[in-house]
Formats: sequence, C-alpha cells, structure tokens
Amino acid sequence: MTYQLHDYELDSVVLEEERIVFSFPKGFYIPDEDGQQAKPIRRRLVFSLGKDGYVFVRKTNKRRTKWKDISFEEFATLLKKGTFLVSDEYDSKLHGGKMIQLYGDTNLELFIEGITNVACING
Repeated sequence: MTYQLHDYELDSVVLEEERIVFSFPKGFYIPDEDGQQAKPIRRRLVFSLGKDGYVFVRKTNKRRTKWKDISFEEFATLLKKGTFLVSDEYDSKLHGGKMIQLYGDTNLELFIEGITNVACING
C-alpha cells in the first residue's frame, strides 16, 4: 500500500490487541490511479501486528539532548493534549517495522515492529 504521513497532523492513537490505529484529523496522502490525493480523504491508518509485534515510544527532554522511553499510555495522553506533526517516517521492509518522528510540544519517536498489514479507513 502506498501512503505518506510526512507533514500531516496526528491527533490520536489507539493500541488494540493486534493492531494500532492512528487518526489524522485532516487526512493523509494516498494516491489515486492518477497519482493525485485520493478522495475521500482517508483519516485513519491501521497497522496490524503479528504475534511478535510491539510498539516502542521515546521523547526528548526540553533541551532535546537526551531521549527517554515512555509508555504507550503516556504517548496517547500527549496526543490528547494536542496534535503532533509527522516530520519523517522510515520503513524497514526486512523486519516489517516503521519509525515515525513527531513534533509538537515535545519531540517523539514511535517504533512499530512486526507489521503484517496496513489498511486505510475513512471516517
């Protein structure tokens, strides 16, 4: 599946048993057959995780000199306080992983390992 999250705002995330659901209030980029932004705009992205899949989050301190691991619950709480802009994303085809860098009141890095499927959902 082709999609791009760079420069789009993330406003919530939910970790369910075997999947993680991201919500983008203004949507994110998915090309149609002509390479243009698909309509209707997709607002949710779902990563299904295998049995060995996991999510790891870390944030920087105020001076942005050190990283600190945080729980997924703390990450979700930070998103409730305001949106974060996806500044970059990296994919690992070898390990089925993804790293997403987010900027907001603090800088965050989200690592997802063991991705087995990606789906876009309207609404």
